[in-house]
Amino acid sequence: MSPVGPYFPSGLQPISLYLDERNVRAWPGGVGNNKVGTNYAPTIGPQMDASEQHGTSQVLYSFPQGSDPDDALVSECGSMNLMFLLQKGDCEDRELVTPPLDGTILPGITRDSILQLCKEWGEFSVSERQLSIKEIKQASRDGRLLEMFGCGTACIIQPVTTLVRANGEEFTVPFDLTRTDTLTQRLTRALTDIHFANVPHEWSVAVD
Repeated sequence: MSPVGPYFPSGLQPISLYLDERNVRAWPGGVGNNKVGTNYAPTIGPQMDASEQHGTSQVLYSFPQGSDPDDALVSECGSMNLMFLLQKGDCEDRELVTPPLDGTILPGITRDSILQLCKEWGEFSVSERQLSIKEIKQASRDGRLLEMFGCGTACIIQPVTTLVRANGEEFTVPFDLTRTDTLTQRLTRALTDIHFANVPHEWSVAVD
């Protein structure tokens, strides 16, 4: 963990992602969980296509699970892990979900830091589990998709407002940058405060 500036040219403004249901970022048994060039070079083409054809900043990859496209499982972006804050059913309980480290997901330090912080806060459940497009679609329709954000060494926290499919379907979360109580904003403040040693924390150690 170290201080960095915004990764995307838009700064900390919410971005849209193209939900890629054609290309697979990493295959089981491969090196998707390692920070190697072969995980990044193949994503350049799909990212350029997504920008030109759909106007999105990045690509969220998925992994097919049969003939129904909605059964595909979300993976990660070419440059960051993804997290989803969901409301559970009709109750007020919330759940932060991110795909598990199944060998195709990069085990980022920012990802791990967020999971640890949220578990310490104890305000909602924190899950590393598979998440299908079908579940995201239904949560979006029901108004239970509360927040989406990417995380990584370069971007720290990147709010995401829309997922765009090739068929034109969109899953959108309204994001108000003026609010300071969103999970995205709170995590950004918490992590940067630790980065700059604004608060005492075991992750930030003074070196004489």
